[in-house]
Amino acid sequence: MSRDPQRFGPLLVGPLLAALLGAPACLLFEQPEAAPDDHQIASTDPAAYAEDVDAKLRRYSACRDIVASLLNASWERYSDQVGVDGKPKRRREGVYLRGVSNNSFRSCRRVAQAARTGAAMPVIETTIVELLDAAMRYAELTRALDAYIAKHGWKDDNWAELAAIDPELRAAHERWAAADQVLQQALDQRHIENDQLLLGVLEQRASPLEFASREVMVYARPLVRCFEREPTPTEADCRGLFEAFDAVQGRFEDVYEGDPGADKVFWMSTFANDVAEFHEVSGDVLRKLGLKKFRGGDLQGVRDAYSSLVRDAETLEFDFP
Repeated sequence: MSRDPQRFGPLLVGPLLAALLGAPACLLFEQPEAAPDDHQIASTDPAAYAEDVDAKLRRYSACRDIVASLLNASWERYSDQVGVDGKPKRRREGVYLRGVSNNSFRSCRRVAQAARTGAAMPVIETTIVELLDAAMRYAELTRALDAYIAKHGWKDDNWAELAAIDPELRAAHERWAAADQVLQQALDQRHIENDQLLLGVLEQRASPLEFASREVMVYARPLVRCFEREPTPTEADCRGLFEAFDAVQGRFEDVYEGDPGADKVFWMSTFANDVAEFHEVSGDVLRKLGLKKFRGGDLQGVRDAYSSLVRDAETLEFDFP
């Protein structure tokens, strides 16, 4: 595939913003307002401000992704086995649910409880607390169900305890899902506001490989968000975002393959492999959307590939000796 060697990142702010915020399923939310010291920092040291905002957003995004991965997997299994009436869908098979450990949220609790220093993000800071409250309540209920099932309590009460817990579990899941949607949109909005400033800073002072790596992450995120829309998006909805990522991935590939010292960057070879895998998985999902063969498992594949990419990006060390 031929690639356009010209960077076009700044030209895509409008389409990216429209694609993310124009989705019919998106919730409205209060715009994050910068505190006065934000404006002062941004005007006197825009490079430091952009880096500070990006670091804080990445911490919140990593927290959100951890919680979403746990709850999505748990809920998919639960809703497959239990009907909206709180009864097993297949009584002969029963219900099998592993409780979500409270320890799973330790890193996220640290992020949420950290002092609110740096760039002001009131909507994100408030919403992530609401998200964690709902997720931890959901996890608590899954553990209660796990214990009930493990003790074969259903043999004595004909699944009465399941029916009693089910409405609370569904309510906790709905509260988490609502907070998650608001949080995703708030994170995406703030990223869009900051990403082009950040890329401008990096283009001036980072190596071509570091710039290309960060650019990949900037364009991967809105593509994943497009695939995650409810109701299921059309191929046309996400094609522009995929084409933008395709061009960025091509530039990264060219820089990586042309840099003889690229693999001396800690974790870079793994990151490069996962960039290629994410590109392939995303292209396959886009094709299935066009053929109307998109299934829930395809979305999970994209989420898994993106999660790997995020972990890799956080592990990269360009100053590694």
